[in-house]
Amino acid sequence: MTFFGRKKGQDDEDIENSSGSGHKRNVSTASTMQTLPKRRINVNTPLPQTDLDQYGEPKARYAANKIRTSKYTLLTFLPKNLIEQFRRVANVYFLFLVVLQLFPMIGGDVQPLLSASPLITIISMTAFKDAFEDWKRHSQDNSLNKSKTIRLSNWKNVNVPTGQNTRKQFLSQIFNVLFCWLGYRTSENGSGGASTSDNKGDSLEESDAKWVESRWQDVKVGDIIKLKNNDSVPADMIILSTSEPDGLCYVETKELDGETNLKIRHCVPSTASLKSETDCERVSFYVDSEPPHANLYSYTGVLHWSDQPGAESGQKVEPISINDVMLRGCVLRNTEWAICLVIFTGTDTKIMLNSGDTPSSAIADSIYFLEPKSSADFFEGGGGNADTAHSSGFITFWVSLILFQNIVPISLYITIEMVKTVQAYFIYSDVDLYYEKLDYPCTPKTWNISDDLGQIEYIFSDKTGTLTQNVMEFRKCTINGISYGLGETDTTRGAKLADNYQKSDSKDDVDLEAEKKLMLTEMSKLFDNRYVSSNLTFIDSKLYRDLKAEDKQSKSIKDFFSALALCHTVLVEHPDENNLFKIEYKAQSPDEAALVGCARDAGFVFLERYQDTLVIEMLGERKEFTLLNVLEFNSTRKRMSVILRPPEGGVVLLCKGADSVIYERLEKGRQTKLREETLSDLEVFANEGLRTLCIAYRVIPDEEYNVWAKKYAEAASSINDREEKVEEACEMIEHSLTLMGGTAIEDRLQEGVPECIATLAKAGIKIWVLTGDKTETAINIGFACNLLQKDMLLIVITASDKQGAKRQLDEALKKFFGSNIENKSSKHALIIDGETLKYALDKNIKPLFLELGKRCQSVVCCRVSPLQKAKVVGMVKEGLNVMTLSIGDGE
Repeated sequence: MTFFGRKKGQDDEDIENSSGSGHKRNVSTASTMQTLPKRRINVNTPLPQTDLDQYGEPKARYAANKIRTSKYTLLTFLPKNLIEQFRRVANVYFLFLVVLQLFPMIGGDVQPLLSASPLITIISMTAFKDAFEDWKRHSQDNSLNKSKTIRLSNWKNVNVPTGQNTRKQFLSQIFNVLFCWLGYRTSENGSGGASTSDNKGDSLEESDAKWVESRWQDVKVGDIIKLKNNDSVPADMIILSTSEPDGLCYVETKELDGETNLKIRHCVPSTASLKSETDCERVSFYVDSEPPHANLYSYTGVLHWSDQPGAESGQKVEPISINDVMLRGCVLRNTEWAICLVIFTGTDTKIMLNSGDTPSSAIADSIYFLEPKSSADFFEGGGGNADTAHSSGFITFWVSLILFQNIVPISLYITIEMVKTVQAYFIYSDVDLYYEKLDYPCTPKTWNISDDLGQIEYIFSDKTGTLTQNVMEFRKCTINGISYGLGETDTTRGAKLADNYQKSDSKDDVDLEAEKKLMLTEMSKLFDNRYVSSNLTFIDSKLYRDLKAEDKQSKSIKDFFSALALCHTVLVEHPDENNLFKIEYKAQSPDEAALVGCARDAGFVFLERYQDTLVIEMLGERKEFTLLNVLEFNSTRKRMSVILRPPEGGVVLLCKGADSVIYERLEKGRQTKLREETLSDLEVFANEGLRTLCIAYRVIPDEEYNVWAKKYAEAASSINDREEKVEEACEMIEHSLTLMGGTAIEDRLQEGVPECIATLAKAGIKIWVLTGDKTETAINIGFACNLLQKDMLLIVITASDKQGAKRQLDEALKKFFGSNIENKSSKHALIIDGETLKYALDKNIKPLFLELGKRCQSVVCCRVSPLQKAKVVGMVKEGLNVMTLSIGDGE
């Protein structure tokens, strides 16, 4: 590759753009973890004396893996259900009327049982419904707890107490009490306080370990589990090894985050050789783990092992991240087997920490029917005197209340309960809500769901995978300031309909089929691309004419597509065993798969990844690169990098990310013209509704890399503040970049989205779209999906500081919603970017932002992080006290 050998200052006008695999989000969880102790999990190593109690058992006690999501038990059902029911206003109201009728002066000769019978009927029927719902939860819990998994047996897990010693402790405590009564004391060396040196845990002799079927509820921290393809994960576990030679596996996480695309997980390299029961029995290491917390996208741990067991000097450490972990609720896919170590069980697992308690359907926490003093006066002995006008009027009021109680008949309440139940069944039976791909109906988890749906006033939605199909297609790119790629996008067509798009390039109207044939012809003149896909999305014959020229632009094209083929974390699959030239890429982010797929179709084919080697075929020539480091993407970094050693030597960093992030890290004073040209092309792509990224590189001196690699390894191995330390290390190397170019990917709209949004708007529901796209992209997609309309006034708020954000919000309120506005019936839409949103969410500015957003029919928040999405939803929900529906990610 040409740019790997360039000297600093050579070919200043180069290339640019792209972000990466938006598949992970790292959020600091320090405050959460401070409340729980860290844990150490030993495998085939004895626990230190300080971690053992007087009976030689582990002091630490971990949550059982038996879970319970039900609200009631046989003992607690009656009192707890009654408390839940009488938190409802209607039940308290009818109970109060029944109590009133117990007083002869008010209720007359009405029989108490007769007056209470309607309420008893309602309470009983509701209790039956609640009992049925909870019975279903019990059944689901029982089925889950008794699910089968494969666990290593006939092997000592030193992290949990043995049943025998636990019984010994119990009996010993009883005998101690008896001996104390009799005046005796147990000997410290007696059976009650056996020395830990006699404990089996210190010897850890090898036994006949074997895999056995076990129930989920019997899984414990420190157990070694073997998962097979399509097995569900019974607990949060570290991946020790897999059936794949590179130690990777695929995981389905839709039960955790709703995402249907498969995620890639890695085993810990130092344990990748574990294949059998004997291997698991002989391996020796321990894991220092952070305490349990609810963040699905973060985990920090360190694995300690040694080439020479028992020798402190030979101790080695290996960092463990969320990429090395499978969480409870995931499913292993497309992988024959995986051997894992359990770290969190039961209520400590992330899925349980995120589930919360089963909610009740209480409407109000408290209600006050009477002023306390007047109630006390009436029910005291003298309160029943009817001789005075005041007391007579007082009694008449309560008698009238009883007489007119049928204005709100108690039967209406039970009818509503029945209607809720029937509506839940209709939702379940609705064919239009049936998902054919998964053979799965819409299943209401609670019978009160229709109540909540009917009260929704605001819908918050992300874009990718919700408004769009999450199927990425590489459409265009800019290389060394020259734009490539033809054809219109869905967003362009939608924007044209809204009279909002000024066509800037007549190339979009060309015959794509004819251009595709011409491009393949030009490609065949250069080389034979055996891997090209039949479904090409990137079409432009000009690319190969420029590639054939063997000039500066030709070199730039080669460097650009080589970077796309190398800067990623995708895996290679051969779906057709009879056709080895048919390659598919599996990635945690569909963006990455689209980028690498386009490089393949262009002739820069990523062939395989084994150990620390990446193999590509560049215009028919096979090349191998040594992978040194992967600096992973997250929502804070908004970029990813790989550090490679090319075949010709040296060290090169390839980086892709959001344009704003990449431009900040370009080498100062260089490529001024190229930056302007690339940025202009990216704006055109964004106006067409395409997702843009920047590509850049840097040649690193060996001496600098060696020093940095040590610092990065230390940061990655830290168990405290790992994310912050790794980020600091990344900043030390991701600088002085050289721009290569930019990419543009289309994510097509879901079918029926424009019609759906129009219907919701007619119903008076306000829609806020929270997206990570650029402002121009978000606006054009808004027009394409009917969120924005041509008769709307767009209020765009962009500020670089807190004062500017406050001033613009205040001016917008006065300008568009002031008292002197003539046409107050105009529709408005608010557009705000992530940088401005950061200031708008300040506690002093938030009321202005909320007021402006409340008055607009639609709101689009651009370039926002998952954390900002959650803050926006919380602001509206708490500030306006309304029912909201949120779809997508958010922390």
